[in-house]
Amino acid sequence: MLEADILYGKAVNDASYLGKAQAIGNAMNAVLWNSQYKGYIFNTDPTQTRINPAWCGWGSQGMIRLYEQDKDTKWLTFARNNIDAINKASRNPDSRAYYFFASFNGTNRSPEIEGVDQAWMQRVQAMMSVYDK
Repeated sequence: MLEADILYGKAVNDASYLGKAQAIGNAMNAVLWNSQYKGYIFNTDPTQTRINPAWCGWGSQGMIRLYEQDKDTKWLTFARNNIDAINKASRNPDSRAYYFFASFNGTNRSPEIEGVDQAWMQRVQAMMSVYDK
């Protein structure tokens, strides 16, 4: 919805939709952000401690899109930290592939390596690279 509000606001030339997107971004950072590991969880179940590169990486994309609209660097900080957290938790150091699920501390990694997770991490890291110079 965050990105949909940004796009719709542009399409209808209504700046209030950027405010709605910013409110969603702030809510994500209040509810879905794990401050210990500096990354997004993918659901609000407190017993769920695993993350997924595609689902959690999407949070970084949203934060980058917000930064592109309002130039508030806090969004890039969340995006960058989330990417770093996923890299630490889910990336195999030898193959550099991302596990389908892993705990933030890098344990409890699932054996599956799925293409969608590799693609999402390539995407968000490429998007972030524009701002990490």
